[in-house]
Amino acid sequence: SREKGVANFSNFNAVFGPATQKIEESGIQFVLLDNSDIYSGISQNDWNFLEEVTKVTKESEESKVKLTFVFAHKTPFHPDSAHIMGEDSPKVADQANRLIKLIEDMGVDGLFTGDLHFFAQFNSSSASVKITTIGAVGSERNFQGPRFGILTVFDDYSWEVEDIEIR
Repeated sequence: SREKGVANFSNFNAVFGPATQKIEESGIQFVLLDNSDIYSGISQNDWNFLEEVTKVTKESEESKVKLTFVFAHKTPFHPDSAHIMGEDSPKVADQANRLIKLIEDMGVDGLFTGDLHFFAQFNSSSASVKITTIGAVGSERNFQGPRFGILTVFDDYSWEVEDIEIR
């Protein structure tokens, strides 16, 4: 979220560190991508980083990465909602299409987003990437009750996401 007079990535950076980064653990790659700026979208530096991470991960024979998950603020695609990346900007809408194509082409296993304040699971437009939108922990501006998600990865690298409602 942006506060007037403060850099648009300041809140994200305060919580997660660098706006875009990669974390690898036990054969699982987590990529944090800040696409929250609804006016400018993803910076060129972040595009370069994302393309390099996904290219190296999926093309390298010696890669130890078994799963790649991307976490972002806004979903670039939703089958039933217009509240997606680029809804207010044709430039950012083009980026959303580019992002979906990139994660599909590079075989990203799962994309996790927020902003909709609604837990839902669906596939990307080509059905090759599982997208999960996570509900919000707060109770304001929610279409559902407060909730969070738990990603579980099993020993065989299969995975599932649980929707946990806070009662």
